[in-house]
Amino acid sequence: MVVAFIFFIAGKRVIPKTPYSDMEKIRKRVSENPAEVFRDKKAWLILAASFMYFTYQIGIVNWLPSYCLEIGMDFGTSGGMLTAFFLGSLIMRFCGPLILKKMTAMKAYVLFSLLSAAITMAALFITMPMVMMPLLIIGGFMQGSSVAFLFLMAVEAFPHRAASASSLVLIAVNIGAMTAPLWMGFIAQYTGYRLPLMLICISLALSVLLVILINRGKQA
Repeated sequence: MVVAFIFFIAGKRVIPKTPYSDMEKIRKRVSENPAEVFRDKKAWLILAASFMYFTYQIGIVNWLPSYCLEIGMDFGTSGGMLTAFFLGSLIMRFCGPLILKKMTAMKAYVLFSLLSAAITMAALFITMPMVMMPLLIIGGFMQGSSVAFLFLMAVEAFPHRAASASSLVLIAVNIGAMTAPLWMGFIAQYTGYRLPLMLICISLALSVLLVILINRGKQA
């Protein structure tokens, strides 16, 4: 009983400082329209930028091994190229927090997305596995924390609608997963796999432009 009483007294000092101290405001916020973020053009820019990023990532997952088979690699090596890409991505997941100590999520996304697009594009013109694999590791590394950067940018743009802001990125995942394999497969049927893979690299670079527009809107 004595310990419970001490915790009760100490807790009264802590509660007002917690983010959930005012539950009345939180309940009111939740009961409001969660789709209201779409009234702001930043939401559409975030959605479009996320869609372009996931078009790139999902396109890599679906078609990179097929491209490697097309240029003469065996099945094991072709699968290994995708493994190399996501090995780089995994390494970046551990480095992401360190990067965010040096720059904002927006600046990190712009810098690393451009590098990833350029390096992945360069890898598409290399047919030697021993050269292509390191490039894909670096390309995967550069985009490894992009999802986290997108979530951070969305929540920063709508701090009082964090759930709705996060949903923008998740909606983009679904749209990208539905569309990228379809149009990439259609193009590959007529041109081979290199062109659609180049197009998704361009898509990643264009997502950077949209992110820059989000930043301009914030400054205005």
